[in-house]
Order: sequence, then structure tokens, then C-alpha cells
Amino acid sequence: MNALEESRTIINETDEQLVKLFETRFAAVKQILEYKKANHLPVLDAKREACLIEKREGEVSEELRPYFREFYQALLAASRHYQSDHMDDCS
Repeated sequence: MNALEESRTIINETDEQLVKLFETRFAAVKQILEYKKANHLPVLDAKREACLIEKREGEVSEELRPYFREFYQALLAASRHYQSDHMDDCS
């Protein structure tokens, strides 16, 4: 196996883990949504999101921070989108 194939194998294995983590994360997002619906809370908590981004960025190498920020903001946006899409669903 050459270096390209080895790197692609690592990426494929990582992506498999990401899929599982994504589903785990969204199971928690669904629980948060149920809490927000029951307590009449808005989907967006901008202060919390800003704190999360700042904290998580500090855990990433400086070289990767702008790319991580883009990735993490997209993940948070997807979470909000999911919540918004299901906010009016009956429990």
C-alpha cells in the first residue's frame, strides 16, 4: 500500500468514527430540543455557541484553527437547523 492509499484508509476509518459521533451528538441535540420545547426556550443560544467555539478552538493546533472554526460553526448550524425543523413537532 502506498502513502496515498494509507492516508485514504486513515481518512475512511476516521469518517466512520465521525458518522457514529455525529449520530450520538444528534441524539443529544434531540434531547436538548425536547427540553427547549417543554420550557419554551429559543433554539439559538448565541452566548453558549460563542463560548463553545472559543473553548474548542483552543484545543486545536493554531494551523488548523480557521478550518476547525468553519467545521464547528457548520456543525452548530446543523444542530440549530435540526432543532428549528422539529421545534413545532408534537412530542
